[in-house]
Amino acid sequence: MPFLIDAHQDLAYNMLSHGRDYRRSAAQTRALEQDGPVPLRTGECLLGWPDYQAGQVALFFGTLYLSPADTAEEWETQRFANAAEASRHHLEQYHAYRHLCEQEPELFRMVLSRADLAAVLDAWRTPAVYPETTHPVGIALLMEGAEGLPDIHDLVEWYERGVRMVGPVWGGGRYCGAGFGDKEPRRFDREGYALLALMAELGMALDVSHMNHESLLQAADAYAGEVVIASHIACESIHGEHRERLLNDEGIVHLIERNAVIGLVPSNRFLSARWNRGNPRDQVTLMDLAAHIDHICQIAGNSRHAAFGTDFDGGFGRGSVPAELDSIADLQKMSTVLMQKGYNEGDIENIFGRNWQRILENVFR
Repeated sequence: MPFLIDAHQDLAYNMLSHGRDYRRSAAQTRALEQDGPVPLRTGECLLGWPDYQAGQVALFFGTLYLSPADTAEEWETQRFANAAEASRHHLEQYHAYRHLCEQEPELFRMVLSRADLAAVLDAWRTPAVYPETTHPVGIALLMEGAEGLPDIHDLVEWYERGVRMVGPVWGGGRYCGAGFGDKEPRRFDREGYALLALMAELGMALDVSHMNHESLLQAADAYAGEVVIASHIACESIHGEHRERLLNDEGIVHLIERNAVIGLVPSNRFLSARWNRGNPRDQVTLMDLAAHIDHICQIAGNSRHAAFGTDFDGGFGRGSVPAELDSIADLQKMSTVLMQKGYNEGDIENIFGRNWQRILENVFR
């Protein structure tokens, strides 16, 4: 089985908001949360360290994510109404990741350098066979939404803490237009371009997820940095409805021209217009996910730009993903699905992990 790199998981948010312990399996967490409020708020758990081992998940991008107060639910603790709150919660999430890795180094490792990355991935040259043979799972930090930064130059301190990937926008209101949350269409503003310039100067990867279509094109054209990604997104033309949160074909072409990697989200509402929350999840299957991957590969003419960015436990759970998935471990089933579509072993290795490995090697220098 190929090792897997997942470009989007909100672990710190879930640990601090819901008290989830990701040393447990997803099934254990679901059993503990049964009949409680958490599954109703965010869905049934899909992540856990034993599932990472079974699914060969070598590394994930651990997000620093906060909910803007004007869109947050009452129960959300990781929310911000002002810069001071945002700064405090960002630091809480950072320290949650550091504490997890320091307390459980055989389970999780922070990836803060090229040497850290090599050490984590070298271990996964030998597949995990849980529970007999296991490996630490790497965590690379991604700031999802820089809208809460008190000042854009605070990004220098986050670079020093190890953040190498930043998505400027989440729900709109600062820097540029968002895929949702904006009351009217917005473009990049002066502060947004200044943020892009600072990110390029620092050598950070630009994550265009959550940008609206116009802002994505502006960012792809204007960003002077080397690395552009879309950590968690899907294809509008395959989904079947116009949605600013999804990638249209013009955006895909621009990202491929920037040598970007695009992480596909195995969320039913991202994959198909056929599905609505509450519908049977077998209306969407892994073949639908494969269709999104294939669309990107067909436009690119190769397998070097498609990957996974699951966003699992990011506001949706087991009831909202393709029917074949019980946890992240089941993403390994995509190997067979992609083979059925004509992809060879090298293509599958690219999509599962090699493409994100290439991105990480570029940002950790």
